[in-house]
Amino acid sequence: MPREYTPRTTVICVQCAHAFAIPPNKLGSRKFCQRTCKTAASRIPAVERLAACTTKTETCWLVPPKGKPGYGLIGEYRPDGTRGNIALHRLAWELASGEPIPPGQEVCHTCDVRNCVRNDDSGVYVVGGIELPRWGHLFLGTPRLNMIDRSAKGRANTQRGTQHHHSRLTDAVVQELRARHAAGGITQRELAAMYGIAQPTVSEIVRRRKWTHIT
Repeated sequence: MPREYTPRTTVICVQCAHAFAIPPNKLGSRKFCQRTCKTAASRIPAVERLAACTTKTETCWLVPPKGKPGYGLIGEYRPDGTRGNIALHRLAWELASGEPIPPGQEVCHTCDVRNCVRNDDSGVYVVGGIELPRWGHLFLGTPRLNMIDRSAKGRANTQRGTQHHHSRLTDAVVQELRARHAAGGITQRELAAMYGIAQPTVSEIVRRRKWTHIT
């Protein structure tokens, strides 16, 4: 005989708000649609974890740096049950401002310390004559304004040509390479083999996208 169908009741997951069906005898015992939601609900909220891992110094409020960039990161479950990383300096900004970070904007540091999350007082931070919103050591700006601020502080990589530690050419060799290319009769691949560099590098040089300080 075929198995008798057991009616199902639809309930809402208390974590992700998705609907799922369970047998009537499970009512009251099933609150989550899947294990990831149950795990997410049992975790300490990101706000509390930020406070717990922050060390306040006389200047910066520091969190443990994670990964190559050196920013503070924590793992967190999203509302849909998937897991991802939260950048703590971005979380600190949103907590202070009470608003999400607008698309195309970055949370930057006035102190240039990547794992700083100080967000205690509000004000403005001026970059290139533009006033930007600031909370503590964090300010909101575009990637371009962040680069302008970096250059103004002297942190941009200004090593060019033979000063750069990866340089394999000299000013005279670059001039010679460009002259050979301009004269014609030789391909970029042949020039690359002649000077011991890659063909894309030759292309960048002859189009003056690299070694731009050499005329």
